[in-house]
Amino acid sequence: MEKMMRVGKARRSVVRLAVLIILVTLFGSAVINTLAVTKSNLDGAGYLDFSYGDVVTPWPTGEKPESKLWWNDGIWWGILWNPSANTYRIYQLDWEDQVWVDTGVGVDDRPISKADALWDTANNKLYIVSHFDTEFSRKIPDPERWGRLYRYSYSQDTQTYSLDSGFPVIINNDQSETLVVDKDTTGRLWVAFPSRETGSAPYQVYVNATVEAGNDQNWGTRFSLASLFPDEAEIAPDDIASLVAFRDNEGDKIGVMWTNQLTNSLHFASREDTNSNPTAGWQLSSIPLGSISIDDHVSLKSLATNSSGQVFAAVKTGATAADPDQPLVLVVARDKDGSFSTHTYSTEKDGDTRPILLIHEGNPVDAGDDRLFVFVSGNEGGSEICYKVLPIKTPLSSMGNFPPGNCGAPFIEDSTYTNIDKATSTKQNVNNATGIVVLASDDVNGKVYVHNIIEKGAVVEGGLLYLPFIVK
Repeated sequence: MEKMMRVGKARRSVVRLAVLIILVTLFGSAVINTLAVTKSNLDGAGYLDFSYGDVVTPWPTGEKPESKLWWNDGIWWGILWNPSANTYRIYQLDWEDQVWVDTGVGVDDRPISKADALWDTANNKLYIVSHFDTEFSRKIPDPERWGRLYRYSYSQDTQTYSLDSGFPVIINNDQSETLVVDKDTTGRLWVAFPSRETGSAPYQVYVNATVEAGNDQNWGTRFSLASLFPDEAEIAPDDIASLVAFRDNEGDKIGVMWTNQLTNSLHFASREDTNSNPTAGWQLSSIPLGSISIDDHVSLKSLATNSSGQVFAAVKTGATAADPDQPLVLVVARDKDGSFSTHTYSTEKDGDTRPILLIHEGNPVDAGDDRLFVFVSGNEGGSEICYKVLPIKTPLSSMGNFPPGNCGAPFIEDSTYTNIDKATSTKQNVNNATGIVVLASDDVNGKVYVHNIIEKGAVVEGGLLYLPFIVK
């Protein structure tokens, strides 16, 4: 069993904790004078942020494959709803005081919308795709409900973002439960989402891309992967899809992973970046899950900095009480040769849900120092956010499973805010220079944002630096 930690200015929990060692290693962060936000420590772990109010769509930190946070210029940033301005805005995390500070830069002003953020370091651009939030994904004639792309430029001198001329642009004619964005090595942007044609048409996995690399305003016509893989990409109304750029033994690729509750299966389709036709070159892999069925939870990442070609997804299965020892939360790992393996996080009797996955990259000189962090909600409907860690090994099939037990190390919890749920973080991989930030919400008690951090330099060889904790 691997040692784990709880971080931030947390207090002792007599149920789970034996020792509390608070180690403070603070990032330097700029001081900005703007709207003050009330903050207090949660009595279990983490930080209480502020109330997002009654106007915005419930649980604004959702949905499962989407990322509301990113790391840039030594700072963590996020997309949070400002209840006074009635719009989503870009916030900066003041690392010293653990307060989200409103930068005044607006994003989508539609209360019933959610977003996914991609920071492009090479081009100094922030991409945010935003969609009308609904459980009934479909093509729709109302342009107020179409998917949008916002693009921002960043000034390091002033530490501010500015919306680029000509944005936002429309990227599909759909309202959807989820919408995710990524960029391939040619500079082409991609989005993936579930949708359907109007009427009684089946739900399907849709993809769209920019017509030409480097022109972020010119988008093609969305197309369905069901036109290529009809048995696999025709899905249930509640299914979702996610998207990832990666490199394997065959080269640089874009990949789409989706759930299919009609056939209780999980699929991954990918294509090489060198193919100039977005609809061509797709190859399908059906992920072997044995007798395990699937639920609509996917959090997808790739370990790309060392060209390993490894892809990881935290998923939730359809395990039922009839088999309480069946895996409920899994990590699906795709090795650079295209082979898949599965690694159990917790079982049906544990009751965990809504996993998100982060890849923590170790020092390049320390072989085998990369790790998977998986964060979950402890119960359906929310309770607390917990996490476990699994070292990445080669081949991926040799990684084994996470430490057994319900939920894991407590990461965000409180005796008042007892329905904390829908954790989100960054699309990027993290490391000891960035630390880790996870944002969540409680839509039942106060409609509040909450978050916690793992400090800079906290992850070391052989485990985690402080607060020893054994998962039982």
